[in-house]
Amino acid sequence: MLKLKMKSPLRQNFPQMKPSTKKIIIFLLFLISLALIASIWFPKKSSTEDKNQVVPLEVIENNHNDSYYDELVEKLIMCESSGNCLAIVPNDGGTASMGCLQWKPETFREYALKYGVIGEKANLNYIMTIIWDKKINKYIAIQILKNEPEKAKKLWYNCWRKIHKK
Repeated sequence: MLKLKMKSPLRQNFPQMKPSTKKIIIFLLFLISLALIASIWFPKKSSTEDKNQVVPLEVIENNHNDSYYDELVEKLIMCESSGNCLAIVPNDGGTASMGCLQWKPETFREYALKYGVIGEKANLNYIMTIIWDKKINKYIAIQILKNEPEKAKKLWYNCWRKIHKK
């Protein structure tokens, strides 16, 4: 009886490997294939879904229906940061203020959450990326001015007084 000896592809391609090394390679290939299958079955949510963003970016960009609020926010921006959206005051009462409206990160998060720019899951890293965005700053400021004008006076106290003296 003639016995055919069939060689596996691994033996042909890796003849000098130890059997334990081959097992490790097969196991790693198995793990990689599992990871690929999992990424197909369970796709990662987009960044807006992760943050539960309520207000779409289009609304923020087209939020200039009322020229009174738009002009007032522009004056606040010029007073707070001279129009520089990358402005930082390193020690403004203990913590840094930043952006064109000189937000403290905690305050920015509070109002961004309140007016639907971010969701509950937004972390500090995400907040620190959007705190510099002028459109988002303007949107939040306009919402505060429209809905909480007394709060706006407290948030930007010195600039509010300067603007209204003119």
